[in-house]
Amino acid sequence: MKITPRLMRFLLNIYPPYLGAGVRVSYIRTDWRELHVSMALKWFNRNYVGTHFGGSLYSMVDPHLMLLLIQILGGEYRVWDKASDIEFIKACAKTPRRHETGTWITSEMAAAYLDLHRAGLAHSFETWQGERLVGGLYGVSLGRCFFGESMFSLVDHASKAALVDLVALVQAQNFHFIDNQFLTPHLEQFGVREISRREYLGCLERALKKPSLKTSWQDL
Repeated sequence: MKITPRLMRFLLNIYPPYLGAGVRVSYIRTDWRELHVSMALKWFNRNYVGTHFGGSLYSMVDPHLMLLLIQILGGEYRVWDKASDIEFIKACAKTPRRHETGTWITSEMAAAYLDLHRAGLAHSFETWQGERLVGGLYGVSLGRCFFGESMFSLVDHASKAALVDLVALVQAQNFHFIDNQFLTPHLEQFGVREISRREYLGCLERALKKPSLKTSWQDL
């Protein structure tokens, strides 16, 4: 059976946990690129201090990026945090890039990132088509900031899907910013903007005062 936005909205609205929490999906765009969800504050879904439970707020938005991406990319794709293993870093190094020759990701750099992964600081977001790795990105997390290091795509939109997954996770974990290194048209369409060195250093100082998430992000 083909899933349409209208049917998806109906199914989500009769999903028992959503019914119990008062969550309602009011709109899903026909191209699966926009969704509106809300949760009214009622007597049965408020906590002791009269606000929503944190778990309800998280579950209200948690599945939607995945559901939308499945419809946009097709069911043969999988997107998840696979925790930055060495094979993924090699894939970034080997992928040809426009207007560039060679790679800065040497064997020594790859080994260093593997050490950072073992320390719980390096993470990758990978897009798979069946059993084939077709794109993604990796970087380093310190405090509450993520430093993107490299990304690649072997099929259209593969790295974009991984970037959306990264943004969703760092927003849920209250990160202050993602450092993209460079502003490109590819990143600008996601709302990336340049800031001054002074503003950047201020953001960095505040973010580094927070504890680093030294764990596999698959557990988050």
